[in-house]
Amino acid sequence: MAAAAQATIPVVVIGYARSNGIKTMPRTFENTPYTMTAFLDVQDSPSHLQFTKHNLEVVLNSLHPRPRALIIGPAIHPSIAGDMSEVWESYVQRALRGEGEDDSWKKSAFVSLPDFHYIDPKTVKGSPPDAGWYAEMFRQLEAAFASQESCA
Repeated sequence: MAAAAQATIPVVVIGYARSNGIKTMPRTFENTPYTMTAFLDVQDSPSHLQFTKHNLEVVLNSLHPRPRALIIGPAIHPSIAGDMSEVWESYVQRALRGEGEDDSWKKSAFVSLPDFHYIDPKTVKGSPPDAGWYAEMFRQLEAAFASQESCA
């Protein structure tokens, strides 16, 4: 490990089941610059705390430091990923760009894993098997944050 401190990039994750996501995702980010700062689900939490456009807006706009990436888990149906993208783009323009003093707001990522490989949660028990989505997630994150030092 290098002597210099590595920048931490806060991410928000939306997954099908909280019980799986909060166990799996923190381990996935070990020894990387990414840290999960919030997890929304569409199944396990009480309905008023599950993903809605409003709840995602509240989470994104409440966290500090500001989230730089939104990751949509592979078991989220692609039909609702559009709502998630809409909220993320609004947040990037209003919060990241609006509060930024330079172009660092451009270093952000929306990673929609169902677009890469959707996994029907009714066909899987526990965490979904890796069908290349870990590599795809990190590929997209690394593409967005290749020279992260300027927005730490």
